[in-house]
Amino acid sequence: MSQYWVRWSTIKAVITRWFRPSAVYRSVEDIDMRALYAAGHRTVILDLDNTLMSYNEYTLSLQKLTWIETVKSLGFHVIIVSNNRSQSRVESVCQAAAVPGMRFACKPWLSAFQEFLDHSGIYVDDPIVIGDQLFTDIVFANRLGGYGILVQPLDPDSDSILKIPQREIERAVLKWFGFGSLSA
Repeated sequence: MSQYWVRWSTIKAVITRWFRPSAVYRSVEDIDMRALYAAGHRTVILDLDNTLMSYNEYTLSLQKLTWIETVKSLGFHVIIVSNNRSQSRVESVCQAAAVPGMRFACKPWLSAFQEFLDHSGIYVDDPIVIGDQLFTDIVFANRLGGYGILVQPLDPDSDSILKIPQREIERAVLKWFGFGSLSA
């Protein structure tokens, strides 16, 4: 019987490739979008739930709407990409923000998003992906080859019972990467 050994350096490289965010911030408002635009990024892909609004909210706050308008005025194309299944929730936010979006994206997988892009005619190159979850939003960003920004969840107390252990694992991984707390 043969044994297969994997070097620790290989495991570390794989974990870093898929799970390491490019940056970590407390909220979307803390991100220096001007610097990212100057660096050549032109598309911002935003997560919805717990990134732009909590699960308990039904409309975007004026603060978040203003932030999206500011980002668009800088020249960015903004897209909302959510794993949420509610068509009415995602559509109402997209209409309020005047941006395209998709629901039930199945992040971190790319197939539904690619189908959305093909159907809508939107071109995405070197995107910025902003979200609150390491295992969905940041892995999605890394699979796209984008710049993944992790933000603190707006309402961590609204997490489901299944999400609580996930958040603990995310905190451990972030600490391992040297981010410690969610601040830049």
